[in-house]
Amino acid sequence: YEYQDARRQAAMLLMKDKGYYPYEIWSGDKLFGPKMEAGLREMQADHNLGVDGIIGNASWNFLLK
Repeated sequence: YEYQDARRQAAMLLMKDKGYYPYEIWSGDKLFGPKMEAGLREMQADHNLGVDGIIGNASWNFLLK
């Protein structure tokens, strides 16, 4: 589970950096809650990544650019 949590936390930080998670990140934040899903879906729609609310290969590739 630590690996999955680290990936989720990395995704949250990368989404914040790109403007898709405009909230403060606290150490107690749920790693994948409704706010993160909404930001993820918005990012996917904005960049034609296939809106499914899942951080798949296309979403990771965009986040890591």
